Amino acid sequence: MPRASYSYQIVDQVIAIIDHNEGRSVTNDVRNVLADLKQVGLNLCVYRVIYRDTLGTWDEICTDPHGDFDGFRSLNARTLEAALLQLA
Repeated sequence: MPRASYSYQIVDQVIAIIDHNEGRSVTNDVRNVLADLKQVGLNLCVYRVIYRDTLGTWDEICTDPHGDFDGFRSLNARTLEAALLQLA
């Protein structure tokens, strides 16, 4: 199956990823998605990472001190603004 298709934006110290629902989901391709972000020069140790899944729900992608995948944290937010408020 093809890699996840997604876009992202940076809001302050948060990387907000939007899953385009093509190929693998961001959830199932999370390690490759994080590797992509690192490859474009983003230091995942200084950013929080959230994503909107294919159902439209925002959750957090947790990273370890090296910026590698370390699990998910439910935010269960329906909007980007609500997700960002939960991180504050």
